Amino acid sequence: MHGRGLGDDAPMYVFSAGKDVQGWALETNASFITKPVVSRDGHADVIWGDSVVVTPSGAQRLGTLAPEFIAIE
Repeated sequence: MHGRGLGDDAPMYVFSAGKDVQGWALETNASFITKPVVSRDGHADVIWGDSVVVTPSGAQRLGTLAPEFIAIE
């Protein structure tokens, strides 16, 4: 997840759930961008992201576009 997206979001810019962030609580109504990454051979192969808000029953996606893959040939 990251904060405002301006490049000065430390310590909110998180690439993995290391020990320093595993205890963070995600409170109701908090919103952020999450970007799951699929890696192959140590390199990011697929990156997709969207804004979410935390609800009492879990995260709710805020984006409206359908997630889909596009082939670039």
